[in-house]
Parts: sequence; C-alpha cells; structure tokens
Amino acid sequence: MSLALLSGFQAHVLTRLAEEAPHVLVSPAGRPDFAAAEGVAGRLAEIPGVVSVTPVVRGRGWITVRGQAIPAVLAGREGAEGIRLDPAQARQLSVLPGEDVTIVSSRTRLSPLGPVPVTATLSVKEVGATATGRRQPEAVLPAETTRRLFGLPPGGATGFELRLADPGTALDVARGRGRRSA
Repeated sequence: MSLALLSGFQAHVLTRLAEEAPHVLVSPAGRPDFAAAEGVAGRLAEIPGVVSVTPVVRGRGWITVRGQAIPAVLAGREGAEGIRLDPAQARQLSVLPGEDVTIVSSRTRLSPLGPVPVTATLSVKEVGATATGRRQPEAVLPAETTRRLFGLPPGGATGFELRLADPGTALDVARGRGRRSA
C-alpha cells in the first residue's frame, strides 16, 4: 500500500514540475545576456516540439520597504504588472498587496555625487507561491523594469524558457538534437 502511495506522490510531483517549470532554460554562454537583434527567440521557436519561447530577465537585487531589505532573485517577465512576491518574502518584509516596495539593483549609475544604485518603486500586486522546482523564491516584475534595473537594452533577455509538447524530450532539445537539419 505505501509503495502505491509513494508512486502516486512521485507521479503528482513530476506532473506539477512539468506544468509549472520551464522544460528547457536557454542562457548565453560566456556573456550575461542576449540582445533582441540576435533573433534567438525566433530560432528557438523553430525547433521541433517547442510550444512556446518566453524571454526572462533575471538578476539579483534587494527588495526594501520601511527600512527593511532582503536579498532577492528578480525575474522580469513580459506582461507582469507591479511585483509578485513569494509568501516568505512578503512575510520577511511585512508587506501586503497594494503596498509599494523599492527594488534596488546590484548595478549602479554615475551621478554628480558618485555611484548610486539603480532603483524602481513598484506596487505589490500579488503574494503567491513560487513555481514548483525553483531553488529560491523569485520576485516577479515587469520585464522592462528589470531590463532598466540591470542595464539591458529593450528586448534583451538573460535567458529563454522553453515549453515543449513532450517534456520527456527536454534533454534532447537542450543538447541540440531537436534541431532541424539545414
């Protein structure tokens, strides 16, 4: 009986991972980001079995409010509004939806007073659990805001998340075996 329960639990976890997490994450080798002009998203979309290609802009920064600050993984996504925090992040900062927080980038810009951090103020739109399979909770914010925080050009991305028709082919796609022959 317990073996059947364990087997059912494993199947449930695998199904949730396949539904919530990207099947393949493509990141640039030897540099921090992709430029929009490179056309990477279009080339990835042409790979057989790829259902969707989603640009993501990731980096590290801090979320601050009322003199408190926590380090965070920031994930910029197209279509996001405000900021979405993980319950653990919201609890540490004692914030609720509707409150404003300031995001502080690890990047600085030069001002007449010397280097100052790049910041953005956003309203907390939602507090919700991070997708299954993430090692650390992510704060999700609009891609354009994240690009500005990390100095990426319009349309730039630090990676692309691929969803596949068959998640079981992820390893082959990641290794380049899913490409069309030229």
